[in-house]
Amino acid sequence: MKRLTYILTVVIITMNSCTIEPLDQKMAMELLIKEYQYPQVLDYDIYCSDPEHAKMVLKSGLEEMGLVTVKRTQKLKDIGTPLIRFTANAKPYFLPTSEDDKKSNIQKVKIAD
Repeated sequence: MKRLTYILTVVIITMNSCTIEPLDQKMAMELLIKEYQYPQVLDYDIYCSDPEHAKMVLKSGLEEMGLVTVKRTQKLKDIGTPLIRFTANAKPYFLPTSEDDKKSNIQKVKIAD
């Protein structure tokens, strides 16, 4: 009787393992989207009036890529005006920015998906 139960269990497991649908790329993407809400957008706030952010943008090479223009000098009367201006090439990387952030010269940009 034990032997019959063992054989029957092995046969049932074998039949079940043969009927499982294989995981393909499309199904894997659907499962990831459903479980983890992928793709997620990573964003960053650029403070256009901040000299430290202007230095960071210059070091990152965004000006050479044609995405921004950076005002290198600032007079005392110009404090609070944007040092960083975005070109038309940067438009695809913009994310919706609140009105309060726009008043403070802050732009949300997409850095990764």
